[in-house]
Amino acid sequence: MYELSKYKGFTKEQLEIFCHNQELIIDKLKDKLNLIKGCPYFGDCDGMNGACVDCSCKDSVLWKQCSKFKKEFYEYRGNR
Repeated sequence: MYELSKYKGFTKEQLEIFCHNQELIIDKLKDKLNLIKGCPYFGDCDGMNGACVDCSCKDSVLWKQCSKFKKEFYEYRGNR
């Protein structure tokens, strides 16, 4: 997570550029996930996301991989 105090001295324009660049990075990561796993939301496994609900019905193998990855990822993050 980003430390907000680190950005207090930035101008509005600098913060907007930073946000725009982060959005581009996120979009690129979604494209990579989509190419690798066939889903830009892989690892989120969110019951409130209609795409995840559809996936659980249409592609149970991918959905199970996604769910397992999410669980293992959050366990890993908790141990850091």
